[in-house]
Amino acid sequence: MSANAFFSEATKDRIGACVEAIESRAEVEIMVAVRPRLTRLDAWGLGWGAVLGYVGLLGFLYLPTAFPLWLAAVGVPLLVATAFAVFRASSWVRRLLVPASVRRARADEMASAAFHRLGVRNTKERAGVLVLVFPVDAVVLVRADVGVAGATLDAELQGLEGCLVNARVPESLLGALERFGAVLAEQRPRRTERINELEDVA
Repeated sequence: MSANAFFSEATKDRIGACVEAIESRAEVEIMVAVRPRLTRLDAWGLGWGAVLGYVGLLGFLYLPTAFPLWLAAVGVPLLVATAFAVFRASSWVRRLLVPASVRRARADEMASAAFHRLGVRNTKERAGVLVLVFPVDAVVLVRADVGVAGATLDAELQGLEGCLVNARVPESLLGALERFGAVLAEQRPRRTERINELEDVA
């Protein structure tokens, strides 16, 4: 399924309803932020494009078939541009060519920046939780403030952060959110009236 499914109004409403249900049962403030893809990975696309262009140049120079010079002048840049365009367009190619450790490190940087920029760290009880979703790259990152970080959530965090690996569909995210919320409700049951301090879906 296309990553566009995550940006439909129906999906946003479903995510918002899921967050509202969790917050009604647990003393937390959850924000789900959905972004299409990880940024600052284009250098990898250009790098692989350059490799492909170099291979094409070697073919031009060493294959026994004689090629006109204009073909090299046009063909090599075209190979680079095509490879880069495919890298940008195909989530499968991005995941294949960019090491998981690089994608994870970039996601960590973006999650840490978003945690502060979106005000998740500013909740009254320091009980904010940011769930940052990149459907194109099948990456989900969770950042919890100090009021929640001490809870025993490791298993459900891993499940939430890995929920899109096998199926990049909103249902996978919603199911993992519900399981995560059930554990939060057990460990931090709501004892006060819910006051929504954060936007549920950003």
